[in-house]
Amino acid sequence: MPLLVRSITAGQGREGLSMKSTRLFLILSILVSTFSLVAAFASASLWVGAGEALLLCIFWLVSWKWRVVYLIHICFLAVIVLVAAGILQGLPFAWLLLALGFTLAVWDLLLFQVAFSSETAVPQTTSFEKAHLKSLWGVIALGLLFVFPLHLLQIQLPFIAMFLLVLLCGAGLGYIWNLLVKRKTHLP
Repeated sequence: MPLLVRSITAGQGREGLSMKSTRLFLILSILVSTFSLVAAFASASLWVGAGEALLLCIFWLVSWKWRVVYLIHICFLAVIVLVAAGILQGLPFAWLLLALGFTLAVWDLLLFQVAFSSETAVPQTTSFEKAHLKSLWGVIALGLLFVFPLHLLQIQLPFIAMFLLVLLCGAGLGYIWNLLVKRKTHLP
């Protein structure tokens, strides 16, 4: 259930403006990330990768609907693996960077909504959500303003960056494994 802000006077739950903008930004980020991955893989006629990107869009929406934390992490790692595979295939780097940036936003917003998924939110939560959304917009905008001009300089991705992507995937898989083990031990 989405984060609700209760009206003190009326006693009825109303969705706050920040929640609507968060939801809009989340949907926009999922669509931009999916479109970027599909465009990158379709530009080289790698239809399996494009299909995987569309399938990931469905998994993002499922993890949003049912707030499955480990699925959020799995989707994030799957996008990182797709981007790394796209870099190795020589796909357009701008599409891959756009997909990775907006995927990071999706991952952040979904985890943020899971953390604040109570129905009795206070106004401080709403103001915190607004501040978080503004900072996320700023990071995405500054990242895009910084990366795309550098892309025009035709700087190639060095081996160390690919190694860091693999290291990030390994750390993420370890985190997911710990989540699953912790969940298994807490079940009755």
